Amino acid sequence: MDIPIHMERRNFIVSNFREVKLMHLLKNIFRIKALFFLWLLSGTSITAFSAIPDKNSETASLIPERVLLTTDRDIYVAGENVLFNLQITSNSNAGNPSDICYLVLRNQDNSYVKIHIKAENNQAFGSFYLPDTLKTGYYEVVAFTNYMRNFGEQVFYRKSVIVVNRFDEWLNNLFQNNNSNNILNNSIDKSFKKSENSPFSISLEKDSFKVREKVRLVLDIDVETKKQLKGKVSISVKELNPYTQFVINRGNTSDFNYEINSLSKTAQYPAEKGSIYLCGTIITRDTTPVSNECLFLSTPDSVANLQYAYSNESGMFQFYLPDYYIGKQLIISTRENRNGEYIIRTDDKFELKQPFKPVSIGITRELRKYILESQKIVSINMQYALKNGKLLPRQNNITPIPRIYSQPSSIVYPSDYVDLKNFQEISDNILTGIKIKAEGGKYLPFVLNNIQSQYFQKPAALFLDGVPIYDLTPAMNLGSLDIAKIEICKSSRIKGNIHFPGIVSITTTKKNNSFSFIPGSHTITIGKFAERTYPETPRYTNASVRNPNPDLRQELYWNPTLNLNSEENITEFFASDWPGDYVIEIKGMNQKGEVISTYSKIKVYR
Repeated sequence: MDIPIHMERRNFIVSNFREVKLMHLLKNIFRIKALFFLWLLSGTSITAFSAIPDKNSETASLIPERVLLTTDRDIYVAGENVLFNLQITSNSNAGNPSDICYLVLRNQDNSYVKIHIKAENNQAFGSFYLPDTLKTGYYEVVAFTNYMRNFGEQVFYRKSVIVVNRFDEWLNNLFQNNNSNNILNNSIDKSFKKSENSPFSISLEKDSFKVREKVRLVLDIDVETKKQLKGKVSISVKELNPYTQFVINRGNTSDFNYEINSLSKTAQYPAEKGSIYLCGTIITRDTTPVSNECLFLSTPDSVANLQYAYSNESGMFQFYLPDYYIGKQLIISTRENRNGEYIIRTDDKFELKQPFKPVSIGITRELRKYILESQKIVSINMQYALKNGKLLPRQNNITPIPRIYSQPSSIVYPSDYVDLKNFQEISDNILTGIKIKAEGGKYLPFVLNNIQSQYFQKPAALFLDGVPIYDLTPAMNLGSLDIAKIEICKSSRIKGNIHFPGIVSITTTKKNNSFSFIPGSHTITIGKFAERTYPETPRYTNASVRNPNPDLRQELYWNPTLNLNSEENITEFFASDWPGDYVIEIKGMNQKGEVISTYSKIKVYR
C-alpha cells in the first residue's frame, strides 16, 4: 500500500524530532557565542596585521627570480640623474615574481644611493641623483629583490658605471691598467651587426641625421618574442664612447654569467608583493635569541595605530608594512615592559656583504676627450637648469590606517575647559570612567567597563601620539595646553590572543619626535618608494629648430617601457645639437630570464 506524500513527510518529521531539536539547540549556542564575541568587540576590533613566522614550517622548494637592470648611459658626471629600468621575472609556472625591487649605487668605500621601487607588470623604472661631491671612479649599481636574498648575493644583478667629478680634470682614478689601450681599442666595433640569436632588429630610413632632425626607427620582432617579453623593452640612444662599446661587447657575451637553481629550504626572506616586509631579531643582552615574544609596531600620529608579530625560535620576526607606514618613523617595542633587557634589531636589506672590486680598463685619448666634454655639458645644463627626468603622477590610492578602534567611547578636548596643570588634574576633573593608580613607580590608568559598569581589573592600553607606551609617566606632566585630545574606549578590544581592557589614547599639541623613553624600543624609518621618472624629449618644428636655447643632449632618447604590442613598432625622436656617433640599444628579458638585445648606430652632423 502506497503511503501518501503528506503522511510520509509527517512520519519523517516525527522520527527525526530529536535530531532537529538538537540542531536548533546547537544553532542557539552558536548564536549566543557569536553575540558574546561581538559584545566583547563592541563593534570594533584591532585591524593590525600580524606577520608571524611559521615556527614549524616545512622545507619548501624556492623558485629563482631574476632582475635585469638597464641604465640610460654608462658614464655619468656627478650632479646628473641616472635613469634606470628594472625587469623582474620568475622561473615558476605562475610567473608571478616579487614587485618590490631594491637598488644600491656604491664604490669601494661606501654606498651612496639606496632606493626601493614598486614594479607594475613585472617592470619598474625611475631615476636617482648622483651627489655632486662624488669622486671620479668606477661604481657599481646592484639590483635585487628581497626574495633573491635567499639565494645569496651572487645572484644579484650588477652593472659597472663610471662616475666623474665635474671638477676633476686629471681623471687619475681611471689610470689603473697598463693594457688599457688594448682593452678599449679592441672593443671598438663600427658595424653593430645583428646578433645571430637576436629575434629582432632595427630598421632605419638612413644612418646620418642633421642636428634637431627627426629620427624614425622601426623595430622588427616576431609575435612569439612579443609574448615572451610581455610586450615591453627598454630603448636607449646614447653617444658612443669606448667604455660604452666595451659594456655592449661584454653584455653581448652574457648578461647573466650564472645559473640559479631551485633550493630546498625554508624561505628566510619572503617575496614582497604590494609592500615591504620589515624583518628583524630580538635577543637578550648576552645575544641569546628570544622566542615567542610579542612585539608591537606603530608610528607617531594623531591616530592610535598598531601592528603586532611574534618571534620564532631563532628570535626572528617580521611585519608586513602597508603603504601607511612607508616614509614614517616606526617604533618597535615588546608588548610587555622588559626594562630594556632585550635588544631589537631590524634587517638592513641594503647592506651588501660581498665587497665591490672594480675591474679597471683604464682610459684612452678618445675616452678622456668624451669625459671632458661631458663635464662641460653638465656645467652648461646646470646654468640653464636643464634636467633629464620628469615625474609621473602617482595614483592617489587611499591607504587604510591600521587603527586600534574606529570610534572611541568618548573624546575630551582639554582646551574646552579651564587650564589644568597636569594629567592628574585633567583626569580628576574632566575625564569620566577612568582612574589612575600609582603602582611600583608607574602611573596606570583603569577604565570603567561601560557594559558591566565596573572598572577593569587590569590597566588599560595606553597610546601617546599613536604609539603604545607602558605607563602614564611620560604624560603626567602634560597640562591642558600640551594635550590636543584624549580618546577613551570603555570596552574590551580583542585581536587574536591580544586583549586590551580598555584604551586611553593621548594626542599632544607638539608631537613627540623621539620615543626613547620606551625601554628597549627600536626606531627605524623606511624611506618612501622611488617615483617613476622619464625624460622629456624635445619635439622640434621648423620654427623651434632655430630656438637659441642649447640642446646638448648626449642621450637622444630613453624609453624604459617601449610598447611592442602595436602592429607597427615605430619610434620617433629628435637629434640634439651635439654631433657624433650614437648607439641605439634595445634590451629586454623574457619569461625564462634570458636577455634579448639588439643594437644599431646613427650619426648626427651639423
